Amino acid sequence: MSAFPIYIINLKRESRRRAFMEKQLASLGIEAIFVDAIDSRTFTGETITHLADAGALAKHPQWLNDGAVACACSHGKAYNMFLETGAPLALFLEDDVHLPKNLSEVLDGIVSYRFPERHVVLLHFLAFKTAKFSRATGRNFGTFTAYAPTDLSAPTTAAAYVLDRAAAKSLSTYNYPVCIPADAWGHFIENEALEGMHCAVPPICSTEEFKSSIDYLPPATIAGRFSNTIERYKIPLLYSILKQRRKRMAEKGRGNFEMVE
Repeated sequence: MSAFPIYIINLKRESRRRAFMEKQLASLGIEAIFVDAIDSRTFTGETITHLADAGALAKHPQWLNDGAVACACSHGKAYNMFLETGAPLALFLEDDVHLPKNLSEVLDGIVSYRFPERHVVLLHFLAFKTAKFSRATGRNFGTFTAYAPTDLSAPTTAAAYVLDRAAAKSLSTYNYPVCIPADAWGHFIENEALEGMHCAVPPICSTEEFKSSIDYLPPATIAGRFSNTIERYKIPLLYSILKQRRKRMAEKGRGNFEMVE
């Protein structure tokens, strides 16, 4: 059993991703709760107006697309499930995460060391601009050390992170209706929905090269249809090229950090 609840966000139609996570959990002897993610493909115009902030949608229509709104709502659903328990901390995972072999020890370490209130600790992050971390902010969690970024906007993704109850409650209130993607950690801190962020450096989780379920390329467009066809039919060579491209981008993002004084 893990030291505290684990929530895995998974779309019902993504059975391959669920099987990927279940296999890892079984090998580690760890239990987790699968959260039925909200599927943007079921959205209508009326749905999106109920779930998202109208001003934010008008300002960032491409950035805050249907997939991003559904993703944020799904994370919010997981937060509310956590808040119904008496647990002080919870681990939130997306369904493409490679779990560390010592995950039980990682979670035990987080419990053993004082967790900062209203904080997020990222076990995985990507940085598309170099993320700089201050050595002076290091927090030892036993199996890893987490540091605060000097630029709050640099580390992104919501693939694997830990929240305390106060943080989960604050986020579930602040980002509903959705006004920002689930991984906009810097925005949450700047707007006082969170007190701070620490990141495991280097990241202790990685991700599988699945196609994003957020649909950054709208399925109705030529580019979206082309990408989805390659993914669905595993077209030789083209499918391999897509997977390698995702892998390179992820590896670059995970390694794009620097320690500073």
